[in-house]
Amino acid sequence: MVDGIPPTQASPLQIPLLIPHDTPIAGTLTLPHGEGRFPWVLIVPGSGPVDRDGNAGKKFISNLYRDLAMALAEMGLASFRYDKRGVGESGGDNRSSGMREQVDDIVGILKGLSCHSRLQEDKNFLLGHSEGTMLSCKAATKIQVAGVVLLAGGGENLLEAMERQRRMMYQDMLSSKGWKGTLYRAIKVDVKGEKQAGKLIDKMMGTEKDSIRFQLVRMNAKWFREHFQNDVVQDIKLIHAPILAMTGDKDFQADAAKMQRISENCPGPSETHTIPEMNHMLKRQLTPMSAMNYKRDYQELAKSPLHPDLIPIMQDWFSRNLLL
Repeated sequence: MVDGIPPTQASPLQIPLLIPHDTPIAGTLTLPHGEGRFPWVLIVPGSGPVDRDGNAGKKFISNLYRDLAMALAEMGLASFRYDKRGVGESGGDNRSSGMREQVDDIVGILKGLSCHSRLQEDKNFLLGHSEGTMLSCKAATKIQVAGVVLLAGGGENLLEAMERQRRMMYQDMLSSKGWKGTLYRAIKVDVKGEKQAGKLIDKMMGTEKDSIRFQLVRMNAKWFREHFQNDVVQDIKLIHAPILAMTGDKDFQADAAKMQRISENCPGPSETHTIPEMNHMLKRQLTPMSAMNYKRDYQELAKSPLHPDLIPIMQDWFSRNLLL
């Protein structure tokens, strides 16, 4: 348990809530067993049409954010997890909402729950996963929080991440064996891929439209533009609250090395951890990281428990920061 908070004796209480906002945001407040007010955590989701439990439609069911909420309740911490705009019971359109709207939603939720009778107003933490790490850093510059937890990201913006992911993908494709590798090398897949990526980025940056079509696929240009223009390091320089960042060494989508920027730029206390054998979905992965097969790895490990090293580090950090 977190120091000063009694251990849970029963299943956490799950309370559906609708947060009044410009765009109403629906989610679930999870309360540990017990009376009184609890320190609480706002779980900020990653990219895409993700619901409050961390699932994207019926094709990928992991319940990642539900598992995090349950783990936090075991520590004696309340949490709120939510459906993103245009997903589940929340209003709005996920396909046209940009980074700014998502940050506004975070600030709106923090304000909306600040006076809740079961939550401690001055013990409000942000916990961002994947894209949620960038959103949490931005939100922490706009509203006071007690601390920020960054999972599977931190110190890296979207443009950098996409460029790094493409390089890793090309490397895997060009080193492939058999006829596939021969084909990739013959067509110079890396050169062709970078040309297409450049055209896509130019098209997104050259329009003010919310969405564009690129090779017959509708894409949220507004979301990409606002992320490309965002400087997460500048956000970190403005965060005086404690920061905890954890990324796995099997994480294809986030670069654990970029967490160094947090300790170099954060004016407040910070700590970072690279967790061995943890992938982007916070699961233990024993197979090699693969740029070409990472989605398959996610599917195979979707029902696995959270990485065993993750929760103890979080519990220790929350315990120390709740005593401040």
